[in-house]
Amino acid sequence: MLARSNQLLFFSSPSGLLPQAYGKVRNLPDGAEKTEKMAAWFDKDLGEWLVKLEGALPPEPHFRSGNYCVGSWTSYADICLWQLLRDYFDNKDGINKAAAKAPQLVKIADTVEANPELQAWLLDRPQTMF
Repeated sequence: MLARSNQLLFFSSPSGLLPQAYGKVRNLPDGAEKTEKMAAWFDKDLGEWLVKLEGALPPEPHFRSGNYCVGSWTSYADICLWQLLRDYFDNKDGINKAAAKAPQLVKIADTVEANPELQAWLLDRPQTMF
């Protein structure tokens, strides 16, 4: 189970593979090439990454419940996934469309988002440049 949790973090944490792949496109100079590659990222590439990430989830019901990445409680992997799907990308329509290809990930992000402590933190969190 720990190996699966590490895989999830390897993909989705702020320094993980998926944010790094997005950064290669997002950091291109503004212009036609960036616009084209950003559209391809949200229309095709991101959905493929999320399907791979969903495939890294451990099987139910022995190693996780349907609402968590691993186990039956909120873990750092769940928080990273929530942050990736709900708070990381500027293009909210693009991430929502891509995430629809990975419904288990959406279910986990919904569970994290419903946490009252997270909701309280979101209301009071400090404004930063990130």
